[in-house]
This record gives sequence, C-alpha cells and structure tokens, in this order.
Amino acid sequence: MRWKACFYLNDDQNEISNRDTKWPFGLQSKKCPPQVNELKAFEEDLIRMTENIQYRKVNNSFLSSLRSDAAKINASDKVYVFADKTRNLYKLDKASYEKLLNENITAKYKRAKDDTMDVITNDLFKIADKLDVSDRIDTMTVKQAFITLKDHKDSFAAKPSCKLINPAKNEMGKVSKVILDTINTKIRSISKVNQWRNTMSVIDWFRHIPDKDRCTFVVFDIVDFYPPISSNLLLTALPWAKTFTNITRQESDAIMHARQSLLFNNDKLWAKRNSSSNFDVTMGSYDGAEVCELIGLYILTNLEKRLNQGSIGLYRDDGLAV
Repeated sequence: MRWKACFYLNDDQNEISNRDTKWPFGLQSKKCPPQVNELKAFEEDLIRMTENIQYRKVNNSFLSSLRSDAAKINASDKVYVFADKTRNLYKLDKASYEKLLNENITAKYKRAKDDTMDVITNDLFKIADKLDVSDRIDTMTVKQAFITLKDHKDSFAAKPSCKLINPAKNEMGKVSKVILDTINTKIRSISKVNQWRNTMSVIDWFRHIPDKDRCTFVVFDIVDFYPPISSNLLLTALPWAKTFTNITRQESDAIMHARQSLLFNNDKLWAKRNSSSNFDVTMGSYDGAEVCELIGLYILTNLEKRLNQGSIGLYRDDGLAV
C-alpha cells in the first residue's frame, strides 16, 4: 500500500527512479517503501485494531481431529512419504526411507566439490549485473532433497519406484522463466504446432479431426522428460529458437546458468552425473516447465517434417498423433 501511495503521489518520479517502476522479469524490489505522511493515521489505527483483537475458545470436531493427527505424526518415529500422483500417504521407517532416497540420488547424481556453490553464485551475480537485476536476485536456496512414491505403477508392491524431488532452486530460474515463456509463446504463434497447454485444447483438437472412425491414433509418452535433457540438446534448441524470435546473449546466458543446479542431502552437495557444468533440469525448478516446452516445440517441428501438419501434438510429456 505504501508503494502504491508513493507512486501515486510522485508522478514526476523525482523520488523514484524509472527502474523501480519497471519490475524487471517480475523480480520484486528489495527496497523498503518510504513512509507516506498521508497513511500515518491509517497505519496507526490498523495497528491499534490488531492489538484489541480478543480470542475465544472454539470447539470444532474437525480442528480437534486435525490437532490429534498432527500430534500423532510429530510423535511418530516413522517417515511420512507422499505418493507421486495419488493422495495416498505412506509410513516408512527411517532406514528404509534413507535407503530409497540414497539409491535414487546415487543413480543420477555424483558428489560435488565443496566450493561448487560459491562458483555458481559468482557466475549468477555476473549475469545478474549484465541484466541489471543483481539487487533483486538471491543466491541458490539450500533445501533437502526428498522422494515421492510412484504407487500408480503396476510393479509398486514388489519393487517400489520413486520420483526424486530437488527443491533447491537456482534463483536465475525466475529470470529464465520469463525469457523462455516469451520465446515459447512466439514459437507457438509462428510455427502453429500443437503444443497443448490444457486438457480442453486437446479435446478441441480431437473434435476437429474428420472421419475419426477411419483414423488410427497413437498415444506416446516421453519417459522422464526433465532429467534426460542435456546441455547439448538445449544448446541445439536455442539457436533453432532464434529463427523465430530474437534472443540476446545475456538472455541465453541466463537460461543456461539457470540449469546449473545442485542437490542437497544431509548437508552434502551432489551434481548431475555425466555433466561437467552441473547442468540439470530439475522438477520443481522455476523454469523447468518452460525448458521442457521449448524442447517439446523443437521435437514437434522436427516430427511434423515427417508427418502431416497438425497431426501430432504434445501435452507436457504426453503425446498424441493421428
């Protein structure tokens, strides 16, 4: 509210730089809004109102049940693990959970040098300086990796499989997300390929297919879409994308740097195997979906050279062709 009042009362921008009003790449300013004299009385009344709030005890069966369940979970020595695509919740002993977690980590990751994060951070701020966002961006978030259980798989009972989630995010991904979203929108508009963004667009495509009873449909799935995307593939897709829209060197650097990712497990650093530059497209990253969309567009345009235009489409990692 202070920012809005400040902008409204300073149309001449004498006290506010033009850059503060641009909101580059959607990154919020870390500056504190100046105090506005016109809002002082309102702010004081608001504070007094919160100080005078009185509470009364309310008996609610749902809240009581919720508190009881939370207490049981907190008191348990088991690890509660969410399922990947269902609402199921599983209890595992700590040893079993850590075994599954370590197996999934070591299958795709290797130990990284202790100074790797410092190197990534230094590169991040060099690129941020060129994009004029160094005062709006943070260092990489350090968060413990975890797994979800793929209980929808047929072999789950005999051999549980997991999805490894890396919540540690490269903050340059926020910038990369905006850049890639603009690039992907432009490519979709020009190429006219079927990269569906929602279920209704798939249904609409299906409705417009003539003589469906004479058609053969092929359903396919890109297995583990995110992890297999390599540096070479992305470096091939970016020059291809430049044939549709302008991409500056700074934007390309931001996209590639956002791929530098680390996984954290028990305060140890892990980097993607078969990658000398810590390149990784992680699930849950700020721009992971946009990277996959770009690769999906690249795949679709190449497939359409061999098929009829409009006869194939992708919805995330699921494909449909006629």
